[in-house]
Amino acid sequence: MSTLIPSDFRTLPTPEAFIPRAPPALAYSQSSQFQNWRFTQHQLDILREGANQGARRRVAEAWSAANGKGKERARDDGEEDHDGAQSEDPSSSKTPINLPFPTVSDELELIKFYLGKVPGLTRALTLPEFVGAAAMTYMKRFYLRNSCLEWHPKHIMLTCLFLATKTENVPMSLHTFASKVGGKSPTREAVDESARSIREHEFLVSQSLQFEFMVWGTGRALAGLLTDIQLLEPPLPPAKYHELTQAAQEPLALSRLTDAEFLFTPSQIALTCLRAAEAKVLSPEETKWGIGQLGSSLTKPYLSEKERRARDAAEEGKRERDALRKVDEDRLKSFLPSSSSSTPKTGAEGVAQANGEGSTPTPAPPHTEDNPALALSHVDGSLLAVLDRCAAMIQAEAERKSAPGSTAAAERMEKVKAVDRDIKACKASSSSAEGSSEENGAGAHQTGKKRAAPEGEEPKADDVGGKVESGEGEEPAQKRARTGGSG
Repeated sequence: MSTLIPSDFRTLPTPEAFIPRAPPALAYSQSSQFQNWRFTQHQLDILREGANQGARRRVAEAWSAANGKGKERARDDGEEDHDGAQSEDPSSSKTPINLPFPTVSDELELIKFYLGKVPGLTRALTLPEFVGAAAMTYMKRFYLRNSCLEWHPKHIMLTCLFLATKTENVPMSLHTFASKVGGKSPTREAVDESARSIREHEFLVSQSLQFEFMVWGTGRALAGLLTDIQLLEPPLPPAKYHELTQAAQEPLALSRLTDAEFLFTPSQIALTCLRAAEAKVLSPEETKWGIGQLGSSLTKPYLSEKERRARDAAEEGKRERDALRKVDEDRLKSFLPSSSSSTPKTGAEGVAQANGEGSTPTPAPPHTEDNPALALSHVDGSLLAVLDRCAAMIQAEAERKSAPGSTAAAERMEKVKAVDRDIKACKASSSSAEGSSEENGAGAHQTGKKRAAPEGEEPKADDVGGKVESGEGEEPAQKRARTGGSG
C-alpha cells in the first residue's frame, strides 16, 4: 500500500463525520508492540550483549565438545600413539578463546547490511511497502534475542519477508516465493534449498517474536498524519502537499534502519518525518531534519489544533456525563423510599426537616484535573525533546549512508566482509570438529548442495535464496529457539 495520496485528494470535500472530534482510542498502548517491544537504549544494549555472549558460549562449548569427541574416537581406533605428537601440537589444540567472535557492533553492521536489502527485494517481488516494513521489524526483533553467530541474517531476512507476506495478508506460496528469490532462471535444487531454509527457520523466527506478529507501522501513522494535516486552515496548496508527502518518505525509510521503533511510538516517528519534510519543502533554508525547530508554518498549527480538539472533546464528554448523572438522580428520587418517617414531625426537628437541614447531602462528584495526556506539551518543549532525539537518530543514519562507490561505502563493505568471514570462521571451526567425530553427518551431507555466496558479497537476484556457508550445521529451529524475556 503506497502512502502517496492521489493528486485530486486535496480538492475532495471532507465529510463532517470524518473530522476527528475526540481523543484517539488508546489501542496502541494495549497492543503487544507497546507492552513487549518498547525499550530504553540501556535495555537494548543489555539484550544484544546477552545474545552475543550466549552465542559465544554455545559455539565455544560445541567446539570443545566436538573436539573432545574426535580425540576419543582416535583413541578408540588405536591411533592415539601414532598421532601423539600431532595431538600435542599447539596448533592442533586451539582453545575456543582464539575464535574470531564478532562483537555486538559487528553484528549490527551485518544486520543493517541485510536490512538495507529488504526494500529492493520487496520491490522485486512486487510486494506492498508495508510488507517489507513488517519484515524489517521482525528481523530487528529477532536479533534482540539471537546472534548472527548462530543464525545468519541472509536466512533470517528471507524468512522474515516470507512470514510478513502471511501476517500482512499478502499470501504467497512457499514454492512461488522461493522461485522468485532464486533469480531469473533458478534451478530446481536452488528453489528446493531456499524453501527448505525458510521452512526450517520460520518457526524459530515466530518463537523469537513470541508469536506477536502485529506491527503498528510508521508508514500508516505518517499517512494518517498527512491526511489530518489537510484539515488545517489555511489549507496547504496541493503542489506543496504532495512535495511534503514525497519528502517524508526518505526519513521514513531511514528510520526503519535504526532502533527508533523500539524507543519511540509510531506517531512520534511519523511526526519526526513530517518535521524533516517540512524543513526541506516549506522552509527557505534546508536544515538537518528540523532539529531544534518547532515548524511555525505547519507543525505548530497542527499540534495546537490537535490539542484544542482533544480538550474540547474532553470537556464536552464531561458535560454529557454530568447531564446523564443529573437525569439518573432525578429519576431515582421518585422510586427510592424516603428516609424520614411518614408521620410529620413537630418542633425544631420538623422545621429542620422542612428546610432540608437534616437530610444527608448528595456527595459531589470528585473534581478531575485536566488530563495530562491531552496536553501535547509543545510549548514547554517536552514533545520537541522526544522528536529531537528521534530526529538525531535518523540524521545519524542519513550521515552514515554514503553514495555507492564512495570511500565510506567501500570501507563499510570491507567491514561487512570481515564480519562475515569471522562468523564463517567460527562456524567452520565447530563444523570441522563435529565432522571428525561423525556427529554432523547429515549436515556434512547437505554441505555443498549449492555453492555458497562469496563472503560479504551483496546478495544478487540470482542468489538471494541460496544457502550460505554460515548457515550450515544448524540444529532444527524448534530445538534452538530462544525467546528470552520481554523488556
